[in-house]
Amino acid sequence: MKWYSVLAVVLFVAFTACTSKKENDQVASSTNDVKYATGFSIENYDTFTLLKITKPWPNATTNFTYVCAKDAKAIPDSLKQFTFIKVPLKSVVVTSTTHISSMVNLKEESQLVGFPHIDYISSKQVRTLIDKGVVKDLG
Repeated sequence: MKWYSVLAVVLFVAFTACTSKKENDQVASSTNDVKYATGFSIENYDTFTLLKITKPWPNATTNFTYVCAKDAKAIPDSLKQFTFIKVPLKSVVVTSTTHISSMVNLKEESQLVGFPHIDYISSKQVRTLIDKGVVKDLG
């Protein structure tokens, strides 16, 4: 009788140890290549990118994780608990004029749709978008 119990345990362990979950099989193809910024990590996978914000502000104890992909179907079940961001972004709202200059330098100012207190914006390219009604004042 003891022999059957040992055999049952061995078979149980053998069968359960051989199963694998597809989502755990994915390995990041690359991680942070950022040299001068800290407080976050970027992990690129075949069908999605994982963005982990580890220090959103000084003395922060909260972390944030975002899953970026073209389609939510590309996200493994184990990551569905995190905020999904559909990429590429089609529009963006920024809250600092420093972000505006970065968008202009990247030639992405056309993606800007809103900003609080647009009277603080001095960029000629963005002022043109404001005059056309593309960029809205968020107050």
